[in-house]
Amino acid sequence: MKFPSTFQIIPVLDLMGGVAVHAIAGRRHEYREVDGVLGRGADPVALAMAMTRRCGTRRIYVADLDAIGGLPGHLDVVTDLVGHGLDVWLDAGIAGPNDAMPWLEAFESLSLVLGLETISGHEALAATSRLAPERMVFSLDLDNGVPRMAGSWGTTEPEDLFRLVAEAEISRCLAIDLVRVGTESGPWATGLVSAWRRSGSFGNLFAGGGVRDASDVKTLADAGFSGALLATALHRDTLA
Repeated sequence: MKFPSTFQIIPVLDLMGGVAVHAIAGRRHEYREVDGVLGRGADPVALAMAMTRRCGTRRIYVADLDAIGGLPGHLDVVTDLVGHGLDVWLDAGIAGPNDAMPWLEAFESLSLVLGLETISGHEALAATSRLAPERMVFSLDLDNGVPRMAGSWGTTEPEDLFRLVAEAEISRCLAIDLVRVGTESGPWATGLVSAWRRSGSFGNLFAGGGVRDASDVKTLADAGFSGALLATALHRDTLA
């Protein structure tokens, strides 16, 4: 895989019921165990290591779908991933600072994803970020372009949401359209870069959902994204 040198590819590991699953279109009740060219989901740690090697990175985005749904999460898997030296960005359904603190105390380097679909509004975002802003990642969760949000934000405009994130001193942002995840539908979020820049945001913006191949990665890089989240393209080996 050859991409722009500054563009970051971040593999995605979706965990549910003790295994890594293949996420498709946000229909979580239909997700099934991964069975791809890099391995199967029954051993999520081995799969994660294979994915990061394939991408030439130590970073991985982990969505703990059980934790996001209010069930006990995959602490053992996360512990193993961190123990293998991976730079884990974890989405574990954080609603506010009380949810974040145990993770921050248990792991020195783990980054927490504060998803729009679970964080309880902009005040909860700010309060959580104050614990350790350098360890926070914001995810603009969308449902076919419409923000999927919990709590009170006072706006549904991406530019305004990004502005609130910048005010919370969070420098890493994701834009993920959950309906497009796993669908290989192609780039969709190129217009969000302008909204992110107008908001006064700083740092990096990453795109997730629908990436099919290297040409899609180039489209996102040309649009101004700092990187992309990938899963299906890795499982099906379509990036060569």
